[in-house]
Amino acid sequence: FLGYFPPNPQDKFYQSDKFRHIISYLNQNPKEATLKEKHSAEGNQLMMRKENVQHVDEVNAVLERILRN
Repeated sequence: FLGYFPPNPQDKFYQSDKFRHIISYLNQNPKEATLKEKHSAEGNQLMMRKENVQHVDEVNAVLERILRN
């Protein structure tokens, strides 16, 4: 599973409490998912990656844990 963040690094989302919460949660729970940066000619794209997903419910559960904690 790959979830993409806004492509513009100046996007106000990156200054939000929600983004800081996501970063904090993933740093404390590295087995849940990882952050990756994709490099391209258009610039860098930040994404969240969850390995070995068999069903969409697994992704939903991770996202719920991130939002809940």
